[in-house]
Amino acid sequence: MFVPSGFGTELLKSSLGQIAYYTAEGTLWQQSQATSETLVFLHALGGGSSAYEWSKVYPAFAADYRILAPDLIGWGRSDHPTRDYRPEDYVQMIVEFIKQTCDRPVTVIASGLTAAFTIRAATESPSLFKSLILVTTAGLNDFGHNYSENLFAQIIRLPILDRFFYSAGVATPTGIRGFLEQRQFASLDRIYPEIIEAYLQSAQQPNAEYAALAFVRGDLSFDLAEYIPKLTTPTALIWGQKTEYTNPDLGRRFMQMNPIAIQSSEYLDDARLTPHLELPGIAIGLIRKYLALLNLGENQMVHTLQPTDLESTLNILQQDLMAADPAITIALIERWETQLQETHFFGKLSELKQAILEGRSSAIATLLEELGQATCATVSHLSDRGSNNVEMQVDQLGQALTQAGQVLHESLTEQR
Repeated sequence: MFVPSGFGTELLKSSLGQIAYYTAEGTLWQQSQATSETLVFLHALGGGSSAYEWSKVYPAFAADYRILAPDLIGWGRSDHPTRDYRPEDYVQMIVEFIKQTCDRPVTVIASGLTAAFTIRAATESPSLFKSLILVTTAGLNDFGHNYSENLFAQIIRLPILDRFFYSAGVATPTGIRGFLEQRQFASLDRIYPEIIEAYLQSAQQPNAEYAALAFVRGDLSFDLAEYIPKLTTPTALIWGQKTEYTNPDLGRRFMQMNPIAIQSSEYLDDARLTPHLELPGIAIGLIRKYLALLNLGENQMVHTLQPTDLESTLNILQQDLMAADPAITIALIERWETQLQETHFFGKLSELKQAILEGRSSAIATLLEELGQATCATVSHLSDRGSNNVEMQVDQLGQALTQAGQVLHESLTEQR
């Protein structure tokens, strides 16, 4: 299979089998792997998928970051166990891989259904993740839509026919080209022989049909909308506008559900499911942009805040909120806005100020909880958590905000 220059293959044992992953080796990149921040690149699922999908992108970051790009179980050079694959398998796989290879929170860059698995992993084990950059993210059963009910998925469930479909319709040069033309690429002239060969080699691995057919049948699909509200990891979305089944409106709906965690999005006019393989130069630029943007909020939150504002806010939160002087509270919020105007907290602070001015108690309670959860998440994503007094105070602030919102909600319920 195809591995970029300056990269080699390493193996890792997981509970589901052996995972092959690609990382920098030799002296080409001239940087210390021990001290570098880690980027994990996770490929989508589909006929012949593998870490090759990101191979035109991750070398661009190897001089500055430690790169890990695994073939997921059932794909590429990793083991292909004969099993009934389920979403939980891949969520567990992502968590295990990060735990075994990383000693601090990491940025994960993932695509397709695997990006959806990554969100689930981040909601279950948030301390493992620093930020997420996700491409064409979908659980395929989103907002109640059931992928497994479509006619094609039903046909593939028929015994014998499913294996025939895979061997004759997927794991052939014609099948791979058809898959890339019909689903993954907006422009056919961007599909060149190396891409077809890389997908074909992965598709023809022994027992490769088990994971691939589980994907096609819809066995791996789930409703990602159930997990979006639980996400606290700073996240950015990239979407190809010409994507069909998982259209860009999904990304917009996800962002509306949780604008604190999902801080930014970009929709590319001339791309489909895998813009990072179709337009790698643009993908590299967007990833660099988001690496800076997503880390800005947490660094600024901890390192630019005035200790007097932290103390004043904590004092107000520890009192009866309804008895607090609105003028003092508004003035304090405006000082926070000044310090955090370039972060994702700014919008919520503005909403909180408006809710206080209008006396909307229920909205105030909700916003306090949301700000508290986001603040606690910010501290948890820092690799040096607890290393100084300011970080500890910010964490305390997050807990106080959350508790204040909960107490206010309870008080309002009792008054009804």
